[in-house]
Amino acid sequence: MAAAPAGKWRARIAPAPELRRAAALSVLSPLLWIPQAAILATAVAGLIAGRALPLWTVAAFLALTALRLACDWLAQSAAQSAARRLIARERAALLSRAVRRAPSGAGEDAAGLASLMGEKIALLGSWAERFLPASMRSRLLPLVILAVVAAQSWSAALALAMTGPLIPVFMALIGSAAQSVAAAQLVETGALNRLLIDRIAALGDIRLLGAGDRAGADLAARSAALRESTMKVLRLAFLS
Repeated sequence: MAAAPAGKWRARIAPAPELRRAAALSVLSPLLWIPQAAILATAVAGLIAGRALPLWTVAAFLALTALRLACDWLAQSAAQSAARRLIARERAALLSRAVRRAPSGAGEDAAGLASLMGEKIALLGSWAERFLPASMRSRLLPLVILAVVAAQSWSAALALAMTGPLIPVFMALIGSAAQSVAAAQLVETGALNRLLIDRIAALGDIRLLGAGDRAGADLAARSAALRESTMKVLRLAFLS
Protein backbone atom coordinates (compact mmCIF):
# COMPACT_ATOMS: atom_id res chain seq x y z
CA MET A 1 0.00 0.00 0.00
CA ALA A 2 2.88 2.38 0.67
CA ALA A 3 4.34 1.85 -2.78
CA ALA A 4 1.40 3.49 -4.53
CA PRO A 5 1.67 6.90 -2.78
CA ALA A 6 5.44 6.85 -3.27
CA GLY A 7 5.05 6.07 -6.97
CA LYS A 8 2.44 8.82 -7.32
CA TRP A 9 4.79 11.28 -5.58
CA ARG A 10 7.67 10.41 -7.92
CA ALA A 11 5.41 10.68 -10.94
CA ARG A 12 4.39 14.17 -9.82
CA ILE A 13 7.96 15.38 -9.34
CA ALA A 14 10.19 13.56 -11.82
CA PRO A 15 8.53 14.69 -15.11
CA ALA A 16 8.84 18.38 -14.19
CA PRO A 17 10.19 20.18 -17.29
CA GLU A 18 12.71 22.25 -15.36
CA LEU A 19 14.22 19.13 -13.80
CA ARG A 20 14.53 17.42 -17.17
CA ARG A 21 16.13 20.53 -18.65
CA ALA A 22 18.65 20.81 -15.82
CA ALA A 23 19.52 17.11 -16.10
CA ALA A 24 19.92 17.33 -19.87
CA LEU A 25 22.24 20.32 -19.59
CA SER A 26 24.30 18.54 -16.95
CA VAL A 27 24.72 15.61 -19.37
CA LEU A 28 25.51 17.81 -22.37
CA SER A 29 28.45 19.52 -20.69
CA PRO A 30 30.61 16.40 -20.15
CA LEU A 31 29.57 15.06 -23.57
CA LEU A 32 31.23 18.08 -25.15
CA TRP A 33 34.54 16.82 -23.81
CA ILE A 34 34.46 14.00 -26.38
CA PRO A 35 34.85 16.30 -29.42
CA GLN A 36 37.31 18.36 -27.41
CA ALA A 37 39.41 15.25 -26.79
CA ALA A 38 39.25 14.41 -30.51
CA ILE A 39 40.43 17.90 -31.44
CA LEU A 40 43.20 17.75 -28.86
CA ALA A 41 44.36 14.33 -30.09
CA THR A 42 44.36 15.55 -33.71
CA ALA A 43 46.40 18.61 -32.77
CA VAL A 44 48.94 16.60 -30.76
CA ALA A 45 49.29 14.03 -33.56
CA GLY A 46 49.91 16.83 -36.04
CA LEU A 47 52.56 18.42 -33.86
CA ILE A 48 54.32 15.09 -33.42
CA ALA A 49 54.27 14.62 -37.19
CA GLY A 50 55.83 18.05 -37.65
CA ARG A 51 52.77 19.80 -39.06
CA ALA A 52 51.77 23.29 -38.04
CA LEU A 53 48.90 23.67 -35.62
CA PRO A 54 45.79 24.65 -37.60
CA LEU A 55 43.99 27.71 -36.35
CA TRP A 56 40.62 26.00 -36.54
CA THR A 57 41.65 23.48 -33.88
CA VAL A 58 42.42 26.21 -31.38
CA ALA A 59 39.22 28.09 -32.23
CA ALA A 60 37.10 24.94 -32.03
CA PHE A 61 38.66 23.87 -28.72
CA LEU A 62 38.08 27.30 -27.17
CA ALA A 63 34.54 27.44 -28.52
CA LEU A 64 33.70 24.04 -27.03
CA THR A 65 35.27 25.11 -23.73
CA ALA A 66 33.09 28.20 -23.65
CA LEU A 67 30.05 26.08 -24.55
CA ARG A 68 30.83 23.65 -21.73
CA LEU A 69 31.12 26.50 -19.23
CA ALA A 70 27.81 27.92 -20.45
CA CYS A 71 26.14 24.51 -20.13
CA ASP A 72 27.50 24.09 -16.61
CA TRP A 73 26.20 27.51 -15.60
CA LEU A 74 22.80 26.95 -17.21
CA ALA A 75 22.50 23.49 -15.68
CA GLN A 76 23.31 24.77 -12.20
CA SER A 77 20.94 27.71 -12.58
CA ALA A 78 18.12 25.51 -13.89
CA ALA A 79 18.67 22.95 -11.12
CA GLN A 80 18.61 25.60 -8.40
CA SER A 81 15.45 27.15 -9.86
CA ALA A 82 13.81 23.73 -10.13
CA ALA A 83 14.75 22.92 -6.54
CA ARG A 84 13.21 26.18 -5.29
CA ARG A 85 10.00 25.57 -7.24
CA LEU A 86 9.81 21.99 -6.04
CA ILE A 87 10.22 22.95 -2.37
CA ALA A 88 7.66 25.75 -2.67
CA ARG A 89 5.16 23.46 -4.44
CA GLU A 90 5.50 20.65 -1.92
CA ARG A 91 5.22 23.05 1.02
CA ALA A 92 2.06 24.55 -0.47
CA ALA A 93 0.60 21.08 -1.05
CA LEU A 94 1.43 20.00 2.50
CA LEU A 95 -0.01 23.19 3.98
CA SER A 96 -3.19 22.82 1.93
CA ARG A 97 -3.63 19.25 3.13
CA ALA A 98 -3.01 20.28 6.74
CA VAL A 99 -5.60 23.06 6.46
CA ARG A 100 -8.19 20.67 5.02
CA ARG A 101 -7.58 18.19 7.84
CA ALA A 102 -7.46 20.84 10.58
CA PRO A 103 -11.09 20.51 11.80
CA SER A 104 -10.73 16.77 12.35
CA GLY A 105 -7.02 16.62 13.08
CA ALA A 106 -6.84 17.76 16.67
CA GLY A 107 -4.42 15.01 17.51
CA GLU A 108 -1.92 15.89 14.77
CA ASP A 109 1.67 16.51 15.71
CA ALA A 110 2.08 20.23 15.05
CA ALA A 111 5.81 20.15 15.80
CA GLY A 112 6.32 17.25 13.42
CA LEU A 113 4.35 19.04 10.73
CA ALA A 114 6.41 22.20 11.20
CA SER A 115 9.63 20.20 11.00
CA LEU A 116 8.42 18.46 7.85
CA MET A 117 7.48 21.73 6.19
CA GLY A 118 10.74 23.35 7.22
CA GLU A 119 13.98 21.43 7.25
CA LYS A 120 12.79 18.07 5.91
CA ILE A 121 11.14 19.35 2.73
CA ALA A 122 14.22 21.53 2.19
CA LEU A 123 16.19 18.29 1.71
CA LEU A 124 14.33 17.84 -1.58
CA GLY A 125 16.49 20.67 -2.91
CA SER A 126 19.63 18.50 -2.79
CA TRP A 127 17.73 15.64 -4.44
CA ALA A 128 16.58 17.82 -7.32
CA GLU A 129 19.72 19.93 -7.64
CA ARG A 130 22.42 17.28 -7.40
CA PHE A 131 21.10 13.72 -7.29
CA LEU A 132 18.88 13.76 -10.40
CA PRO A 133 21.51 15.29 -12.75
CA ALA A 134 24.20 12.99 -11.36
CA SER A 135 21.91 9.99 -11.79
CA MET A 136 21.26 10.83 -15.43
CA ARG A 137 24.97 11.38 -16.08
CA SER A 138 25.86 8.03 -14.53
CA ARG A 139 23.33 6.25 -16.74
CA LEU A 140 24.10 7.92 -20.06
CA LEU A 141 27.75 9.00 -20.09
CA PRO A 142 29.37 5.54 -19.73
CA LEU A 143 27.27 4.19 -22.59
CA VAL A 144 28.09 7.12 -24.88
CA ILE A 145 31.81 6.95 -24.09
CA LEU A 146 31.80 3.18 -24.61
CA ALA A 147 30.10 3.60 -28.00
CA VAL A 148 32.60 6.26 -29.10
CA VAL A 149 35.55 4.14 -27.99
CA ALA A 150 34.08 1.06 -29.71
CA ALA A 151 33.88 3.00 -32.98
CA GLN A 152 37.66 3.53 -32.76
CA SER A 153 38.86 0.31 -31.14
CA TRP A 154 36.83 -2.71 -30.10
CA SER A 155 39.63 -3.97 -27.86
CA ALA A 156 39.74 -0.69 -25.91
CA ALA A 157 35.95 -0.76 -25.58
CA LEU A 158 36.10 -4.34 -24.32
CA ALA A 159 38.72 -3.37 -21.76
CA LEU A 160 36.55 -0.48 -20.56
CA ALA A 161 33.45 -2.69 -20.40
CA MET A 162 35.29 -5.26 -18.30
CA THR A 163 37.15 -2.93 -15.94
CA GLY A 164 34.53 -0.17 -15.55
CA PRO A 165 32.17 -2.15 -13.26
CA LEU A 166 35.12 -2.99 -11.00
CA ILE A 167 35.56 0.68 -10.02
CA PRO A 168 32.50 0.88 -7.70
CA VAL A 169 33.40 -2.55 -6.29
CA PHE A 170 36.87 -1.37 -5.27
CA MET A 171 35.42 1.92 -3.99
CA ALA A 172 33.01 -0.04 -1.80
CA LEU A 173 35.84 -2.23 -0.48
CA ILE A 174 38.02 0.77 0.33
CA GLY A 175 35.07 2.57 1.93
CA SER A 176 34.28 -0.46 4.09
CA ALA A 177 37.90 -0.69 5.21
CA ALA A 178 37.97 3.04 5.98
CA GLN A 179 34.74 2.76 7.96
CA SER A 180 36.04 -0.05 10.17
CA VAL A 181 39.36 1.72 10.77
CA ALA A 182 37.56 5.00 11.54
CA ALA A 183 35.27 3.24 14.02
CA ALA A 184 38.26 1.73 15.81
CA GLN A 185 39.96 5.12 15.84
CA LEU A 186 36.89 6.73 17.43
CA VAL A 187 36.87 4.06 20.13
CA GLU A 188 40.54 4.71 20.81
CA THR A 189 39.91 8.46 20.93
CA GLY A 190 37.18 7.95 23.53
CA ALA A 191 39.43 5.71 25.58
CA LEU A 192 42.22 8.29 25.53
CA ASN A 193 39.79 11.02 26.59
CA ARG A 194 38.58 8.91 29.51
CA LEU A 195 42.17 8.14 30.50
CA LEU A 196 43.06 11.82 30.45
CA ILE A 197 40.06 12.71 32.61
CA ASP A 198 40.99 9.97 35.09
CA ARG A 199 44.57 11.18 35.25
CA ILE A 200 43.45 14.76 35.86
CA ALA A 201 41.03 13.63 38.58
CA ALA A 202 43.77 11.60 40.25
CA LEU A 203 46.50 14.18 39.75
CA GLY A 204 46.96 14.72 43.49
CA ASP A 205 47.39 11.01 44.17
CA ILE A 206 49.81 10.66 41.24
CA ARG A 207 51.98 13.45 42.62
CA LEU A 208 51.91 11.92 46.12
CA LEU A 209 52.96 8.54 44.75
CA GLY A 210 55.66 10.06 42.54
CA ALA A 211 54.18 8.46 39.45
CA GLY A 212 54.07 11.62 37.35
CA ASP A 213 56.74 10.48 34.90
CA ARG A 214 55.12 7.09 34.51
CA ALA A 215 51.67 8.61 33.90
CA GLY A 216 53.13 11.10 31.41
CA ALA A 217 54.91 8.34 29.50
CA ASP A 218 51.69 6.33 29.38
CA LEU A 219 49.75 9.29 27.98
CA ALA A 220 52.51 9.99 25.46
CA ALA A 221 52.44 6.38 24.24
CA ARG A 222 48.66 6.36 23.93
CA SER A 223 48.76 9.70 22.10
CA ALA A 224 51.35 8.39 19.64
CA ALA A 225 49.21 5.31 18.98
CA LEU A 226 46.19 7.53 18.38
CA ARG A 227 48.19 9.71 16.00
CA GLU A 228 49.26 6.67 14.00
CA SER A 229 45.69 5.36 13.78
CA THR A 230 44.46 8.79 12.69
CA MET A 231 47.03 8.89 9.90
CA LYS A 232 45.95 5.41 8.83
CA VAL A 233 42.36 6.61 8.55
CA LEU A 234 43.48 9.63 6.54
CA ARG A 235 45.56 7.45 4.20
CA LEU A 236 42.55 5.25 3.50
CA ALA A 237 40.32 8.29 3.05
CA PHE A 238 42.66 9.85 0.48
CA LEU A 239 43.03 6.48 -1.25
CA SER A 240 39.26 6.23 -1.63
